[in-house]
Amino acid sequence: EEMAPHNWLTKTIQVNIANLAGVPSVVYGLLGLTVFVRVFGIFQPHALVERWWGSQVTGLFYSDYYEDYLIKLPFGPVVISAALTLTLLILPVVIISAQEALRAIPPSLRHASLALGATRWQTIRHQVLPAAIPGIMTGIILSVSRAIGETAPLIVIGAPLYTTFAPGGLDSFSDIGKHPEGLIMAPFDGFVAMPMQIYGWITDADTELKTNVAAAGILVLLFFLLILNGLAITIRSRAGRHARW
Repeated sequence: EEMAPHNWLTKTIQVNIANLAGVPSVVYGLLGLTVFVRVFGIFQPHALVERWWGSQVTGLFYSDYYEDYLIKLPFGPVVISAALTLTLLILPVVIISAQEALRAIPPSLRHASLALGATRWQTIRHQVLPAAIPGIMTGIILSVSRAIGETAPLIVIGAPLYTTFAPGGLDSFSDIGKHPEGLIMAPFDGFVAMPMQIYGWITDADTELKTNVAAAGILVLLFFLLILNGLAITIRSRAGRHARW
């Protein structure tokens, strides 16, 4: 935004980013299924990796003092595949928010810095970016709050509707101390999105306990959404009070 020349290439990139921000989330699910879950099919029998390596590659080994662990390849519907898919989903919104935050900085701030002898990079680093960070952070937080409630792309990549375990077997904070290797294996373990888990509890509410758990899950999801949106509003209001123009 600050350094790139304004030519046909940058205009084309900006138009494509704006279009990606309006793409339905299920399309990102198809992209994540192809790129992250199946890795373009290069690990399938008689595919690229087998022809290049000489044998079929099914995973990577991780070993500690006590036990060996296998990270499967391709990743499949695991936490890291979902995280990368949701990252692609919110990336156009984050980019557009960052662009708008930089454009909101008045040109007089840049001109004053350049008039005092600062280079263009020094102006961007010490004047423009610090002034734009609140707007950039607001866009990131609002994008993350959107990703928390997304379900369609996770269904497409193969996330289950209901699960009874946490990734890596870390059901509580005490399990981290007992099984620290779970932190390494958690990104490559199965998962379920919170909205899907709540739906599973509601549709399988054969006991009063599951009904209460579903209500608690809804409250937890709303709590995190309110916290993130409140944080974004706070950052924006404080930036407005401390603006130097």
